[in-house]
Amino acid sequence: MDAARLRELLDYDPETGIFRRRRTAGGVKAGAIAGTPRKQLDYVVLSLDHKKYLAHRLAWLYIYGEWPQQHIDHIDHDGLNNRFANLRDVSRSINQQNRAGPTCRNRTGTQGVRERDGKLCAEIRIDGRSVNLGRFQNKEQASAAYREAKQKYHPGFIKD
Repeated sequence: MDAARLRELLDYDPETGIFRRRRTAGGVKAGAIAGTPRKQLDYVVLSLDHKKYLAHRLAWLYIYGEWPQQHIDHIDHDGLNNRFANLRDVSRSINQQNRAGPTCRNRTGTQGVRERDGKLCAEIRIDGRSVNLGRFQNKEQASAAYREAKQKYHPGFIKD
């Protein structure tokens, strides 16, 4: 897919982040919204010329005429929000720094906090290393320590 073909098939509104079909084909009318939100991915997926694409990457291609060099980060942490002002082309490291919540493997439900020996520990990754931020009596204290370290050590993090 190149920018010319994309613009031939779709219109993109950078204010809303919505793609629309330019012509009627396969029972889909011109002007219809293109793309399907995939909850398991937390992204919008479009099928063009028998291939699937992530809408945020297509938005970059549509506006700049070339594919992003790295990873597209959703600044507001919402992978379904493809407004162009919400997208930035960043390294994988910066993209990971802008995570807003815990991973699916986190048992405490709080990002940067885990339980060890009955205590709550706060940890952050800096330059590929795990750094212990201390042990705490409750999740709130551990979370506060993590958030403070995240602001200090993760330049890619956009505050909620």
